[in-house]
Amino acid sequence: MLHSGSRHIGNKLAQCHINTAKELAKLADTKLPDLDLAHFVTGTPEFAAYWRDLQWAQNYARFNRDVMMARFKRIIEKHLVGGKQTKPLLEVNCHHNYAEKEVHFG
Repeated sequence: MLHSGSRHIGNKLAQCHINTAKELAKLADTKLPDLDLAHFVTGTPEFAAYWRDLQWAQNYARFNRDVMMARFKRIIEKHLVGGKQTKPLLEVNCHHNYAEKEVHFG
């Protein structure tokens, strides 16, 4: 098992977009029970920018995990099976702070 995310850049990007959403909510005088519930509306330039950066960070994190796992696999093969290639019985890629667009019930 190994873990790698976006190496903090995802958090920095998120904070930038969260601040933008909060500022937009203030400008629109949106009544929210808590400003941390500020959000973007689909179809706006702000949502498009957020989604682009989120996808970039998620892809970067996935690439990090893929590289780390390939390196780990080579080390295991070298030191435990004499350089012979192995095939894992199971590979699980588990992410966190992940978002995807979905449609439910039409």
